[in-house]
Amino acid sequence: MTWRWGHGRAAMVSGLLLLTSLACSSSDPIQSGNVNLPVVASTSPAYSGPYQWARLQLDQITLRPTDAQANAYLQIPLGLLRSFGQVDARSAVPVTVATTPLRAGTYRLESLRVAALSLNVAPTAPQLSTGCSGTGELTEARVGSAIILQFANPPVLQVLQDGSVEVNVVLDGPGFVNMLTSLPFQCGGAFPTPTPEQLAQVITVN
Repeated sequence: MTWRWGHGRAAMVSGLLLLTSLACSSSDPIQSGNVNLPVVASTSPAYSGPYQWARLQLDQITLRPTDAQANAYLQIPLGLLRSFGQVDARSAVPVTVATTPLRAGTYRLESLRVAALSLNVAPTAPQLSTGCSGTGELTEARVGSAIILQFANPPVLQVLQDGSVEVNVVLDGPGFVNMLTSLPFQCGGAFPTPTPEQLAQVITVN
């Protein structure tokens, strides 16, 4: 899957605008009027271990209408995020990372893209290699390579006209940290990038 973010983000926004004027089909009607769809990120359970910072940076969540006529107009999927959203593994407080206008109707969530993962790295710190203690234990790490998680069983999202629906991204805080610390790192080298399958074990979208 190729992502060209200058063109891609513009096309996603164009797709959102297109859906606001799209005619309805009879199979799965896209209703008139926009609905503001919140994207909420949370951690459950929260991580409470020794690492001061444990964060995941959301880059994009994509979806497509299940209505064939609406989907036919889209060259690429719709994107729900216009900027990065941070998920703090130590905090159990839900955070709204985006609010996106969509027509009421049925959509299928397609993928989630994570731009960065960090462990014990201050948000203002520069890019670092893997940090270790004198005994070789992991002290800090940052994954700068993007990870795209394609949903094996894509969640179906029913956007209602009353605005009562939201997309929830939930991170398993302890599982997230355990996943990072269990990767085969080398002190002083680039920290390994988790696979989408590993990421799917600690993050869910519904």
